[in-house]
Amino acid sequence: MSLAKKMIQRNNWMNDWKKALNVVAEGKVEARELKLYIENDSALYRQRYMPIIRNLSKHMAKDRYKDSLAVKAFMYLAEAGAKKYIKDFGGDRNTFSKADKIMVAKEFVEEFKDSYDNEEYDFMGKK
Repeated sequence: MSLAKKMIQRNNWMNDWKKALNVVAEGKVEARELKLYIENDSALYRQRYMPIIRNLSKHMAKDRYKDSLAVKAFMYLAEAGAKKYIKDFGGDRNTFSKADKIMVAKEFVEEFKDSYDNEEYDFMGKK
């Protein structure tokens, strides 16, 4: 193999390695950590998550549902989850960026749509 090909292969490997490091720097790990924390906290589930999906289910049933407002509703859940996470494990208000919280909220919206389509709860579906 020629020296040029070896250099190209090495450069490709270095670029892949840099991309792998950027995944961590973009906040995907933090967003996943926040989402898992919210999903596994019983108080957040009972006091924030369930009222949000009940409300969004009513809006879906009446054909008044909007994705942008659903993201806004789940942003309240993400904010409460971030605040509680910081209280439990330490950190500051910059532990989770706004992009992380928006990503978590959008993931919750997608999960809500799937659960609504499958009627996972008694209150979901058209009456």
